[in-house]
Amino acid sequence: MIHFVVHEEGDGVGVVVVEGVKSGQPLTGWIMSSAKNFPVSWFRLFQLPDLVAPNEALFQQMRSLHHSLFALLVVVAALHVAGALKHHFIDRNDVLRRMLPFGGVE
Repeated sequence: MIHFVVHEEGDGVGVVVVEGVKSGQPLTGWIMSSAKNFPVSWFRLFQLPDLVAPNEALFQQMRSLHHSLFALLVVVAALHVAGALKHHFIDRNDVLRRMLPFGGVE
């Protein structure tokens, strides 16, 4: 039988990774755009101030970090889906049904 040790012990780590990526992705994009002297707007309603002065080296670093955070986000999302499917098909519990809209268990 497959046993996923990461499930309970890794829950806190998963939350930290997800929250870090959710915060880091837009922040690195904003810094990257500022370093390239590219204006950033919030839903085209207003322009955000530059966080840093134009700097090509910083732009390259933030671009690399921004892309790495995206790759990490894809991996974390895939692991989340795999975990939900594991609960449904291997553990045969109601975790997946509880995640679905209008599929909650009563």
